[in-house]
Formats: sequence, structure tokens, C-alpha cells
Amino acid sequence: MQVNYLENDNVLLENKQKELKGTLNNLLQSRESFVHAYEVILLFVIGAFVAFYTHTYIYKLELFNAGE
Repeated sequence: MQVNYLENDNVLLENKQKELKGTLNNLLQSRESFVHAYEVILLFVIGAFVAFYTHTYIYKLELFNAGE
């Protein structure tokens, strides 16, 4: 009888271990997805910033050249 309890406990522990491994894998995937999304957004913001200031610089250069 005690052997059955130990076997049942072992099965329960193995199931919990599999469940925890699955949870950890999901968390790692979520983290990777978040980091990737953050990088994409950061690159977009930097690109927009560079485009804006490049456009502003060209506009000011055109105004300067027009004044010559």
C-alpha cells in the first residue's frame, strides 16, 4: 500500500515538473517576444528621429542656399 502512495507521489511530482518546465518555457518565449517588440519599436523611433532631423537639416540648408 505504501509503495502505491510513493508511486502516485512520484507521478504527481513528474507531472508538476513537466508543468513547471512548460511554464518556464512560456515565460522565456514571452520575454523573447517582448525584447523583440521593444527592439522593433526602438528602431522605429530612432528611424523616425533620424528622418525628422535629416528633413529639418535639408530644409534649413535649402533656406540658407535660397538666401545666397
